[in-house]
Amino acid sequence: LFPYTTLFRSMGGTAIIDSIYRACLNQFGRLSDGAGAAVTAADSANFILLFSDGEDNASHAYLNEAVEICQRSNTAIYAFRVPSESKSSDGPKTLAQLASQTGGRVFQADDSDAEIYEDLRIIEADLRDQYRLIYKPMDLKHNGSFHHIALKGPERVESITVRSGYYAPAR
Repeated sequence: LFPYTTLFRSMGGTAIIDSIYRACLNQFGRLSDGAGAAVTAADSANFILLFSDGEDNASHAYLNEAVEICQRSNTAIYAFRVPSESKSSDGPKTLAQLASQTGGRVFQADDSDAEIYEDLRIIEADLRDQYRLIYKPMDLKHNGSFHHIALKGPERVESITVRSGYYAPAR
């Protein structure tokens, strides 16, 4: 467990963003791709399987910070979204952003056993069928900044899941 688990419990809230941030920082470390490589989403060396409604009321880290550390540690978020009791929840949006920007996916946790099994097969296929695409931009600046990427496949390919970008190497 994370060192702050007791703190979270005493606050009486849910700290999903902090948990993801700390998992990437403490468990996966910061992986640096020195070439400034663009990596396909499924090429994540790590993944987090999250069962949540996405509601967070106790985190100290921001969503964009959690996304950034996931991207830096090549960690994809796969989320099973459980139904929320709140009608005005930002939870689904939070889970969608975490998944899409880290190369993961969001599934419904209230599906039948057969549908959940199929969802797990999709995750397993994503993790097994990985490709790493590497390129070095001609004008690569060693400033550590984030660069958005887009990847378009041939028409015969139904879809390609990719991270939202990469961090240029810093000097």
